[in-house]
Amino acid sequence: MATLLLRLAAPLQAWGADSKFETRKTGREPTKSGVVGLLAAALGLRRDESEALTQLIGLRFGVRVEREGQLLVDYHTAKTQDEKTSYVTYRHYLQDAVFLAGIESTDTALLQQLQQALLHPAFPLYLGRRCCRLPCRSVWVYARAACRRCCKRNCPCARDGRAGSYWTPIRWSRARLRSGMCR
Repeated sequence: MATLLLRLAAPLQAWGADSKFETRKTGREPTKSGVVGLLAAALGLRRDESEALTQLIGLRFGVRVEREGQLLVDYHTAKTQDEKTSYVTYRHYLQDAVFLAGIESTDTALLQQLQQALLHPAFPLYLGRRCCRLPCRSVWVYARAACRRCCKRNCPCARDGRAGSYWTPIRWSRARLRSGMCR
């Protein structure tokens, strides 16, 4: 199986979870539906293209937290259609979080198509809500084939990512933490 790795980093992210009425919460890490929506936007798929969306839903998905980020709660005031009454809504965001998401499939052509679409997206890309637009070049894309040493899916090098050299950002993050550049 081949894997497509995505580095998801932006000043604000919102991964919809348990939203009720005036309170719009976020998950602490990206959801599969959110990343599938990101991939669909990159491909230029519309909501009514169910066959193509079903193919994306069938992908295997996993997330590694590079930097947790802090929870931010924002409030918005909105008026009703008659503009006589207003109400307050609360929206939760993750700020300064960094994630590494893995998309796995046996269809390497699909992963290559997704990789090209993420590098040249058809629609703007968002990390959750529309206000959480992806900054330029913040999605790092890396495609990795199955481990060539032992050709096993559950080998130690495939589990912790040592089969490729992409996994260096965690060392970079640790160095930034040690130097005091981040909290």
